[in-house]
Amino acid sequence: MLHISWTATQASRDINISGFRVLVDGKQFGTTLHSGVNNVRIKLNLECRVHRISMVTVSAQPYGISAESNTVDVLTDPFRPFVAFCYGNIHQQDER
Repeated sequence: MLHISWTATQASRDINISGFRVLVDGKQFGTTLHSGVNNVRIKLNLECRVHRISMVTVSAQPYGISAESNTVDVLTDPFRPFVAFCYGNIHQQDER
């Protein structure tokens, strides 16, 4: 489970922020989050070893979507289950 939190940009009289979209590997995760939300938990697919996480801001007045935020790469290898195999006298540790 990945916990993401953020600090919203400073309010502006010209732009009314209506929400946020979390992007996982360039695709929207879930629905657009309300502007009052500042964190989310995401269950990532462990089969993919690296996920790219970013966000965009959605504004209502005027309607639009911001440029994509900085991207954070999340490595899933540390969260994969540990398995040890033993074939006769040959031992392989840390196999995933």
